Amino acid sequence: MSDKPPRRLRKVLWIVGLVAVAIAFLVAGAVLYLRARDSTTEVSLDDAVSSFRDVGETDAPAPERPVPGVYVYETVGEESIDALGGSTHTYPDRTTMSITLTDCGYRVRWDVFRERFDELDLCMIPGGETVAATRQYREFFGFGNDRTYQCDADAIVRAEPPTFDDTRSTPCWADASEAEIRVTVVGREPIGVGGEEVDALHILLETTLEGDVRGGSRLNYWADPETGLIFRRETSVSTDADSPLGVTHYDEDYTVQLLSLTPQQ
Repeated sequence: MSDKPPRRLRKVLWIVGLVAVAIAFLVAGAVLYLRARDSTTEVSLDDAVSSFRDVGETDAPAPERPVPGVYVYETVGEESIDALGGSTHTYPDRTTMSITLTDCGYRVRWDVFRERFDELDLCMIPGGETVAATRQYREFFGFGNDRTYQCDADAIVRAEPPTFDDTRSTPCWADASEAEIRVTVVGREPIGVGGEEVDALHILLETTLEGDVRGGSRLNYWADPETGLIFRRETSVSTDADSPLGVTHYDEDYTVQLLSLTPQQ
């Protein structure tokens, strides 16, 4: 008696094998296509200044706010994602932060790439500074994630005058995610900017995320005690997120250092 499967079964197995090979080729092709779509586009200083001019600024008085304009930062860092075999974006050695005035305070927009930027809205109220909203945009393989967290605008995160070692927190929320931002005023420290030494307020900002984005970040920054202008920022981020590519892990580490106290407008 032969050990070979019946002819009809052999034909079915042969067809199944062909289908499996075809699916493997399709999946491999899709992965290669998506990886080919993964790219970054630097935002030049001219582009940032043009965008700043388009946005403009309010006529509201601006006490205790940075001078509006585009500031240039020396930058070292990268972001990475583990999906589709992983991808890493190395940051350019110069990036910009744009300051525009709002009715209650000011907005800080950090442009790394067209595919990666942050915005932070801060308000001044009696007693100190609050976070009104924060927005993050990240893009990998042609898939963009644009998320804005609205925060408790009455929760003071930096008292005026600042109290050292004082930690304050504010809840923030998006459609399917929640965040808690904790701000600790570490102290005053001298820091170099553009060849001169300036007095800086050292602040630690820690964020915890829950929901469809989980994890958090730790950010140390040094800012002008009077206006809040960022002199230096050191950040580490580690999150897991639900995405069209499944659960993806994201890491980011960077340092930015202000090159000049005078913005371009």
